[in-house]
Amino acid sequence: MIVIRVSMKRGSKYRSKALKIAASVSGNIEKISLVGDDKDKVEVVGNLDPIKLTEVLRKGFGFAHLESVSLVEDKDKDKGKDKDKDKNKEPGITWTCSWGVPHQSSLLLLP
Repeated sequence: MIVIRVSMKRGSKYRSKALKIAASVSGNIEKISLVGDDKDKVEVVGNLDPIKLTEVLRKGFGFAHLESVSLVEDKDKDKGKDKDKDKNKEPGITWTCSWGVPHQSSLLLLP
């Protein structure tokens, strides 16, 4: 996730201009939005160069300040993985297979 502060003092039509400029940068863009109290920050989620994005916005507006760059983890994928792990795991019981015949063994699993 990339957050860039852009000067929006000229009016609301420049907000759409900022979104169009951010969308024109090459890369894998998942989401573009305006954030902040005055909607003066462009937030872009995806795989693209933050410096290139800042330079392009600076050419269009005269002022653009790169505020933050962070990694976004997909929460939906993590939830699915945790559910699958919890279904198969029971504390104190492990499943093993010997020569094609599954059997249950009781072992205490310490955290």
